[in-house]
Amino acid sequence: MIRELKVKSIAAIATALLICAGVSGSAQMSTFAAKEAQSAADGQGDEDMDMSSYRERLGEIAKEQAEIDKQLDEAQENLDKEAEIQKTLSKKINSVNEEIKVSENYIDDLDKKIASQQELVEKTGAEITQGVKDFKGRLRAMYLAGSEGYTDIILSSGDFFDVLMRTELVKRVADHDKNELDRLVALKSDYEQQKEELDAKQEEYKEQLDSLSDKKNTLDELYKQSLAAQEDTEELKEKLEKQNKILSSEKSSYADKLSEFLNDDYGDSADETGRMKTELAAAKKLRELWTATPSADDKKTDEKTESKGSCAYVFGWPCPSTKTVTSGVGPRWGTTHKGLDIGAEMGSEIVASEGGKVVISCNDCTHNYGKDGSCGCGGGYGNYVVIDHGNGFLTLYGHLTEAKVKVGDKVDKGELIGISGTTGWSTGPHLHFELRYGGNYMNPLSFVTY
Repeated sequence: MIRELKVKSIAAIATALLICAGVSGSAQMSTFAAKEAQSAADGQGDEDMDMSSYRERLGEIAKEQAEIDKQLDEAQENLDKEAEIQKTLSKKINSVNEEIKVSENYIDDLDKKIASQQELVEKTGAEITQGVKDFKGRLRAMYLAGSEGYTDIILSSGDFFDVLMRTELVKRVADHDKNELDRLVALKSDYEQQKEELDAKQEEYKEQLDSLSDKKNTLDELYKQSLAAQEDTEELKEKLEKQNKILSSEKSSYADKLSEFLNDDYGDSADETGRMKTELAAAKKLRELWTATPSADDKKTDEKTESKGSCAYVFGWPCPSTKTVTSGVGPRWGTTHKGLDIGAEMGSEIVASEGGKVVISCNDCTHNYGKDGSCGCGGGYGNYVVIDHGNGFLTLYGHLTEAKVKVGDKVDKGELIGISGTTGWSTGPHLHFELRYGGNYMNPLSFVTY
């Protein structure tokens, strides 16, 4: 009941202003006003129909970018994994290289030791060979001399002293032969043992070196595979980033086309006259919508069954922290101010005035400080959000520090959509809030309840 009275008062005021302005025919209406008059009669806004293709494509782009972002996150995660794998493999390879280096140094030292001992062994072998040869010579001589050889030596002595000397000589020769034979046998046994041990050690460390080389080759192959996987992932990531860039360009193009529905003025018509005409059409549309849908009070009992982003067309205040309006709709600084400036402090929560679907979400502006002119970001709005509530109604929230929603998101009335700031053409922290019908700006105070 209250909202119907409010719309009736809007219509009455608008009609009075139109009469005072002397509006009497279509020649004094803007192009939009003429179309709106026809659409009001039809009960359907052509502008809403025209915008649908842009909204739908922006929603599709948002989904595609979300999928690409997911794949990019996965690619980055894979890159991080490969980097960690390579880091671990590098450590293992360095460790194996160190082992190989130590083993190679040990084998080099062992080879030198073996070479040195081999030289001694060969010398000993030569000594054994010569000793055996000499011993064989003596045995041959003794054999040729017969068993009486020693006796002949003793009997051929000149006196007893000579006998003793010759007997001692024979004994010593015999002892020498025996000791020499024992020494040669022991030397041969020691030679064979040392040679066997050296050969075994050399074989053992060569096997160890071969094992380490195989291990290193395996690690090198794994490292190459990891590098190849990293290159493939980098290539995929680059491809995804290119796709994302193309989609961003298309998104920007569609957003620009959609923003064209945010008409700057009323063409040939005076702004005030055009605005009143739009507000009359909007009021009529709201009456139709409220008649066709349950009232807000009726819907309270069925809130749980409402779909996300449903709109009752009862627009609420977008800044819970303050109701202060610092600048209204109308002439300002030689231009027309198309919305309300609400004195929101930096960092204040900004909420959706009504349920709907996000059709524009700009988060590109980094110039979050007061300025005398526009930084050019977001067409002067800086970071901003536009919500389509259907049936030709849009709301815009400008100069945000950050937009908390993205294109395609469905939002409910009162849901957080951004944080206030001073991006774009803004002299200080505040929220710029617009309510539009058919792309044309209106005075939000005529429709918003708070």
